[in-house]
Amino acid sequence: MSFNVMVIEDSITMRSIIRKVLTLSRIPVDKYLETESAKEALTLLSKYWVDLIITDLNLPGMSGIEMIRVIKSQEETRDIPVIVVSASCSEEQISEAINLGVDGFLNKPFRPEALCSLVREVLNVNAESYFADIDERSDF
Repeated sequence: MSFNVMVIEDSITMRSIIRKVLTLSRIPVDKYLETESAKEALTLLSKYWVDLIITDLNLPGMSGIEMIRVIKSQEETRDIPVIVVSASCSEEQISEAINLGVDGFLNKPFRPEALCSLVREVLNVNAESYFADIDERSDF
């Protein structure tokens, strides 16, 4: 089974890191959609089905919290798992994200293994089937 993953992050470097972590972890990704804005993410969600959203909260224009609120309020998208990967978040933002139903939260900077573990848990993927032991890899 392959997954469609969307990453919403305004830093091209961070988007690249997340993609590399997913690739090195051998997560079977069919479509990898990425954008730097929440508004563009909502447009993409109206065109493509995704199995997982990984998003920052601090985004230009519409915030990640506002975007998650829209996603969780729409019947077509409310069941899509959302993982927040963000830095400098207030307790209020974290609490609101949790109350909106996000499935996981990682603070930046994060360890690649932490992202792999969280994605595996959220997607209910068997680690032995799809995940490499990236602790032993020299690619990072």
